[in-house]
Amino acid sequence: MDILTLVSLALAAGRMQAIRAMVILGLLLMVGASVSYLLQRFMMKSNQMLTKVAAGLAISGGIFMLIGPIIYATTPAIKLLVQLGYSLHAGFALCILAAVAGIAAGIAMLLTKPE
Repeated sequence: MDILTLVSLALAAGRMQAIRAMVILGLLLMVGASVSYLLQRFMMKSNQMLTKVAAGLAISGGIFMLIGPIIYATTPAIKLLVQLGYSLHAGFALCILAAVAGIAAGIAMLLTKPE
């Protein structure tokens, strides 16, 4: 490894913490959305407010999960690593797909008519 790669890795380490934080926060919000939706669906059928809460959690979780890859893709140190031969692997694309799916699920929950 040359000095340029080592400097890029050192600069990218702080950003990686921010990326992980955003994605983990999005994941926790998605888990909260799933739990609140399942509670409403199977246990508290009369409480329609839980569907709105689940939709809000899913949309906000999707947004946080989308912010992580945006930080990852726009960090200059990580761009330099990509130019040196590192790749944006499948996890990058799957995180974007999960974010879009979470936002779509939240919108679908908002548009669902109560039974």
